[in-house]
Amino acid sequence: REARYAMLRGYFRGADDPSAHTHDKDHLVTLSIEAGCACEGLTVAELDLVAQDIVCLDLRRHNAAIPERETTRLQAGDVLVLSGKPAALAQAEERLLRQ
Repeated sequence: REARYAMLRGYFRGADDPSAHTHDKDHLVTLSIEAGCACEGLTVAELDLVAQDIVCLDLRRHNAAIPERETTRLQAGDVLVLSGKPAALAQAEERLLRQ
């Protein structure tokens, strides 16, 4: 269990985490796709996240993982789990979720 927790350390900030600079470490963010947002109807590959140094770790639909996430068209209600630097994630979130 400790090894699994160690893998997540730094992804999620908690109350007991030091306030050391975390802007240079990868973080996780989950994005819920809403109807009419800019990324609805696109595939993960078409989002071009790699160019922003962001990795799509998971695509979930109806609470189930989609194994073909690179080629599946995004729908309202889908959830993306992304990993990357905080600034890149914030820019991607703004770009992908705008109406």
